[in-house]
Amino acid sequence: MADNRAFFKVDVGYFMNPKVATVLAESPTAVLLHLEATAYCAQHLTDGVAPLALIMRVVGATQDDAERLFKRGLLIDRHDGDVEVHDYLEHQRSAAEAKKLSEAGKKGAAGRWNKTGSDSPSDANGNADRMRTPMAREREEREIDSAPRRRSKRRLPSDWRPNDKHREQAAAKGLDVTSEAARLRNWAEANDARYADWDSMFRNWLDRARPTEAPARPSNWDRLPTAAELRARREAGEA
Repeated sequence: MADNRAFFKVDVGYFMNPKVATVLAESPTAVLLHLEATAYCAQHLTDGVAPLALIMRVVGATQDDAERLFKRGLLIDRHDGDVEVHDYLEHQRSAAEAKKLSEAGKKGAAGRWNKTGSDSPSDANGNADRMRTPMAREREEREIDSAPRRRSKRRLPSDWRPNDKHREQAAAKGLDVTSEAARLRNWAEANDARYADWDSMFRNWLDRARPTEAPARPSNWDRLPTAAELRARREAGEA
């Protein structure tokens, strides 16, 4: 019976990678955290973004473990509760590619059912994954992985600005789109981040952002002296 579980790629030299080896010597749990982050992204098709608190809880990691990965560049702190697996899309299948693969498998199975005289396309779609052997799935994955990407990743352009949809999205969440755009630029420059579609990246950024609450006034705010009163007191003291 075909194995329909999701998988992600791990290089056979993963533990000998200098960054990984350094972290492993400091804390094996930190390496587990990196692997769990990658597994989460592959399972939920998030294109490399994972909730830090959840994946830490799964493997029993600490904030120190996360900081080790940030320091070595294996994870990128998005400062919104999520982390990004460095170069995830360079090595793992994107959500779009996974969807394309799934649809290709269903269409192929439907065609085979029709050739054998089946009168029920819906049955063919329902049994698509069972019809595909592990070898067939591996061949389809290689074809997708070897296909050239439609758009290359790049740094955030110096002339990039939020568009009208960004402003509407920010307004709906009570966010200052100018401040959020500045935060994105600072984060992108600090982490040398690269994306094929920065407009889409900023939509995701806004989706995860939280409004900043205004600081509460002191309880004695109404009793504090005004600027004029302070000036009068100072002049009286000098007299």
